[in-house]
Formats: sequence, C-alpha cells, structure tokens
Amino acid sequence: MQTAAGAHVAREIVPGTALWTLVEGELRQTYVTQVSSHLSWDLVEVVTAKGNFCVTGDHPLATPQGWIEARHAQGCLVEWAQIPTTQSASLPALARLGQHTWAGALRGRSILLLAADTAAEPTGESWQEKHGFEQQEHRTSLRESAWVPVEAVRSCGEENGPATVYSWKCEPYPTFLLNGHLTHNCEHHLMPFWCDVSIGYITGNKVLGLSKFARIAQQCAHRLQLQERLGQQIADEVSRITQTEDVAVVLTGEHLCMTARGIRTPGLMTSSVMRGVFRAESETRMEFLQLIK
Repeated sequence: MQTAAGAHVAREIVPGTALWTLVEGELRQTYVTQVSSHLSWDLVEVVTAKGNFCVTGDHPLATPQGWIEARHAQGCLVEWAQIPTTQSASLPALARLGQHTWAGALRGRSILLLAADTAAEPTGESWQEKHGFEQQEHRTSLRESAWVPVEAVRSCGEENGPATVYSWKCEPYPTFLLNGHLTHNCEHHLMPFWCDVSIGYITGNKVLGLSKFARIAQQCAHRLQLQERLGQQIADEVSRITQTEDVAVVLTGEHLCMTARGIRTPGLMTSSVMRGVFRAESETRMEFLQLIK
C-alpha cells in the first residue's frame, strides 16, 4: 500500500497513517482513523492500463458514470492518478502487490490491500442501502488525474482459502488510492453483530474490578454501533476511569450483514485499539496478544 510516507504492507497501517486520495480530481491526503480485518473468499484482481490491485468483489471504484463494484468494472474507465513519490517509497513493493504477495499475519493468508466488508452477492437492495452513499455522487475535474481502462477482472480468492482483508476508515475523506486508482470505503449495514472483547491496561492511579470491564463494554455496545468505534469507545472509557493511556482492546465479532444476508457465509472480523505502551512497545503488545489467545 502506497501511503503518503512510502510503501507499506496493509498490516503495518495504523490510525494516523496518511493515505493519498482524489477530491474532484485533485490529490489530497486523508488519514486512517480506524483499522479492522476479516476473512473473505470474495477477492478479485483488477487489471488496468496503469497497474493492478486486489480488492473484494463489491469494492467501489470511481468511473465517469459514478461508482461501480470492482467485479463489474471490466471494460469501464476508472479514475487514476500518479502518486507522489517519497524517499521511502519502494517501487518493487508496489509491483509485488499485483503479483499476489501474501503475508502470514493472522489465520490463513493476508491480502496486502484494503477491501470493503460488505456482502458479496446481489440481494435486491439499492446501491445506497448496500454501500451507504449515492452511486452517482462522484465528481472530478481530472486536474491531477485521468481515466484509465480496466483490461481485466479475475478472481483471486479461491485457490488457497480465505484471505485476511484489512479495512481502514479514513477522514476527512472516505476515499483513497489503491496503486493510484480511486476507491471508496463502504458504510456498514444496520444489522446485529456480537463480539468477544479482550481488554488490557497497565495500572495508573486506579485499579478496576473485573465486573467493571463487562459494564463498560455493555454500556458502549447498547446503541447503534460499529465494531471499530466500539473498540475506540471502550478504550476511551477504560482510560478515563483508570487515568492511564496504556490501554489495549481487541474485539472479535460475527456480523449478520455477512452471515444472514448476501453471501451468507460464517466469518469473524477482528479489530484492535492499541494505545500508550501497547502501541509503542512491541514486546508489551505481543505479551497482551499472547495472553488473549
């Protein structure tokens, strides 16, 4: 993945990372605010005149007529821009993205590009209902971008089992560039999900009783919620009460938007929040992750 600071694999992207995007045809930076991952079989490789990349089949791409799902993009034009180079950029790393380079993180194999976590099969719902934004809302001046043809779209998710797909929520713009191609981050569905929550903290001035962690998790969960936001809010509350910034939260959840609709396939999504020493010190982080296995 080409960030504003250079090339990185997806598992290295953390909140605060700056990514490139296009806003009405002009290059801008947008910032990762939340990171999550899940397993998916529904992966396609999109090949254009400027490069190739792998995403889930329903990942939105920008065309002159509006947004289109990646699986239907063959023969279409999609918006592309030359990503500014940096001293830390690695062109060989970018080239590997188009050759199915997988990393061994989590279970199974890990795709090195972001993909959206929406359903993979047609369900009769509108684009707005499925993706959370208008299909025709895309506008561009092509001031720093161009239309490039999609030469092929082919499946790349069935040979070696499901891949771990990394998803990022970005602000102030929900769009970002994948190998220079403009894509959109999807909204989530209004469907139930349930999570196992693991919380770690290094004591400051206060120590919490065990039941208090369950109360905090339930309090944050009893509202319309996203798994990524739920983890952030639990971490905020634990940090506020214990008066420490050294907080870690890991959530593993099953979402009915995947198991009860669309592709109707069981699958778990894992997201994490690492703050203080859990983010700064790899040994502390790994000790926590080993304890919750």
